Amino acid sequence: MPTEEDIIKLNLDRQRRAYQARQLESEAEDEQSTAERPNQMGWIVFLIALAFTFTQLGIEAITGGTIGFILCAPISVVLWFMMRPYTKSLKAAKFIVGTSLVVDSLPFIGLLPVDIVAIIYVFVKSRSALAEHLANLAEKRQNKQEPLQIAA
Repeated sequence: MPTEEDIIKLNLDRQRRAYQARQLESEAEDEQSTAERPNQMGWIVFLIALAFTFTQLGIEAITGGTIGFILCAPISVVLWFMMRPYTKSLKAAKFIVGTSLVVDSLPFIGLLPVDIVAIIYVFVKSRSALAEHLANLAEKRQNKQEPLQIAA
């Protein structure tokens, strides 16, 4: 008949093995995530996005910022989908791109080149080594396992 001390040792041993298995899994995921690089925006995508933005700004300027926002709404949607793959690891970039597209759709305020600044920001951040490093740190923090708790 196992004693209470044997049962406690057995439970601790099971918990230790489970903890080691989780650690091995998290280390494997960390190695895999460091091997994968976040999407980098290419020059062609950047130039096409800028061309769309300048077209949008031209339409806004021609219409005086009154009806142009209706005509530019499809371009805003296209720009949002173009920028989306490059902002998945950059939370601030998602906010900046979304805000720029909303600001661009407002009458008269849409004449400000906010979306151009947002596209340049996403381009620089998607190609920056610092942005890649910060994205990896954020992912590691998010995937961090809770510490082992021993039930009494």
